[in-house]
Amino acid sequence: MLLRIKEIAKRRSVTGVALAEMIGITQQNMSNIMNGKINPSLDTLQKIADALGVTVPELFAPQNTTDFTAFIDYKGELKRFDSPEELKRFLEKV
Repeated sequence: MLLRIKEIAKRRSVTGVALAEMIGITQQNMSNIMNGKINPSLDTLQKIADALGVTVPELFAPQNTTDFTAFIDYKGELKRFDSPEELKRFLEKV
């Protein structure tokens, strides 16, 4: 899953350390999320999006319009989304 957290944070002059502090997670966890080593929970994604002033779907980086896959840990279950629209519909329900 490609996340645009680094890109968005950089544009807003927010460091990974500052972002971790803003949302209440460790610097190591933020680093792992930003580097794609772990899949963040939906709650964490929402906190990151709120802190950066974007929506959760904006955190994902499709390579092109046909190449989109997102995985989110939701209540202990890993959910897969194959389009931005599918992810948006899910987020509207929760």
